Amino acid sequence: MTQWIITIVILALAFGFAIYKLVRIIRRPKKGPSDPCGGCVSDCAGCQFMTKDKIPYKLK
Repeated sequence: MTQWIITIVILALAFGFAIYKLVRIIRRPKKGPSDPCGGCVSDCAGCQFMTKDKIPYKLK
């Protein structure tokens, strides 16, 4: 009985994590090929374009 409970908990966590990752991928905004911030998720912390020569890149 304990093995079933542990198995169900592990499977529920795995499915929950998979759904979480899928939702994050779907909600990620689409970036054009000329946009240098295509790999950024939400903020520009540590972005090479924002820190290079301390001149911020102007976003559209």
